[in-house]
Amino acid sequence: MPDKYVLLINPPMSLGDEKNNEIVDEVFSGDLPALGILALASAIEDIEGIKPVYLDGNVCSFKTILSFIENFNNNILCIGISALSENYYIGLKILKFSRSLNNKIIHVIGNEHFTALPHLCLENQQHLLDYGFYGNDVVYKFKKFIYNLLCNQDVRNTPSLVYYHNNKLFRNPEVKESLPYEINYRLLDSYYPHTKIYERNFDSARLERWFNRKFNRSTIIEIARGCVKFKNNNKCSFCSIQYGNIWKNSISNGKEAWSFIEKTFRNGYDVIFITADELLLTFYSLLIDMRNNMPDWFKALSEFEKPLLIAYVRVEGLCNERNVKLLYDLGVRIVYLGIDAGSKFSINIFNKSLYKKEKGVERLYEQNKRALDVVKKLNMKVDIGYVLGHIGLTKGILQENIDFACELISNYSNTIGVFDANILCPEPGSRDYYFLINPVIAMEFAKK
Repeated sequence: MPDKYVLLINPPMSLGDEKNNEIVDEVFSGDLPALGILALASAIEDIEGIKPVYLDGNVCSFKTILSFIENFNNNILCIGISALSENYYIGLKILKFSRSLNNKIIHVIGNEHFTALPHLCLENQQHLLDYGFYGNDVVYKFKKFIYNLLCNQDVRNTPSLVYYHNNKLFRNPEVKESLPYEINYRLLDSYYPHTKIYERNFDSARLERWFNRKFNRSTIIEIARGCVKFKNNNKCSFCSIQYGNIWKNSISNGKEAWSFIEKTFRNGYDVIFITADELLLTFYSLLIDMRNNMPDWFKALSEFEKPLLIAYVRVEGLCNERNVKLLYDLGVRIVYLGIDAGSKFSINIFNKSLYKKEKGVERLYEQNKRALDVVKKLNMKVDIGYVLGHIGLTKGILQENIDFACELISNYSNTIGVFDANILCPEPGSRDYYFLINPVIAMEFAKK
């Protein structure tokens, strides 16, 4: 009996000009592996009778995805969709096509959009969605789920699973998993040559200008996950990550973290994004342990040979030079920083400070500048995501935010690598999104 395929799909973000029925044939924008579906594929690889297939719509075409389903639909056990808000509807198009060919294929969905709105997704798409996984700690659960599917066993006791049974919706509790997940990079090219396209799209020239050295390819690793802000049940407006019992998770110690970094480096990846939603404050003890247990292989490499690490940080941590020096010692040379606009009014609106409100606005306003001074002093680079506008914006406040952005770019032109300014488009599940679709409630809240 031939192996059953489990197709794991990261849907494309766009299909071109759909109004004129023009679907682009190729999408060549991606330069990083889709870590979520790659971790799932790696986890189920050793199940006898299962063949995982990885398809990333950021580099392979929509038609390529549909062609695989059409050609192999009689031998596909399950299709898994990794859904963000931007590509959720395209994921549904893929599942609609699958169901038109073979209604025995099991459809599963997960990732940020489903985690934010699990009940709504399943209620509205019962004809397309059989099951969903919410949260981040789902890799080993998915493996158990696939094994039980293959063996025709009941899957409904799987943790983190959301499903309908007898016209009633069920949502199983989450269970924490241990990091890291083993990654098999060979699976990237099991059906489609993702790796060479990732490498072709990788903008190494920019990094080479900054650091005067050669880079080969980049990837993402997960040695820690979470953000200190989630502890206070303030759901993220930007990524829709939800507060819960598992608000943070990490690898157990510094030695294990270095071992995982070394494995990634030995696989040919010399630009490594540490995907923790916030690394410096949330996982400070892990970083200290990494510095105290720096391995000989890393110490032996020159500055021009070491892997370049990139980390996400909050401004409250980045404005402390001792903290940033810790990152520098570990090989971090680029930090990702989100700045919630420039005006104090806007900072107050976002309510993202870790400090009490009466002090938080003023402190965060000053920290936005001080953080860049620290990065500049250590000769590091910063990529900034800047929120230019939001609900309740006036022309005057908008101008303040624009002026602050221009001031940062002017004063730190050699430190800022990327400055991505945008209006706030809050993700479903966040409070900002709730206010956006309920303006009356938003007005009442604003009066408090």
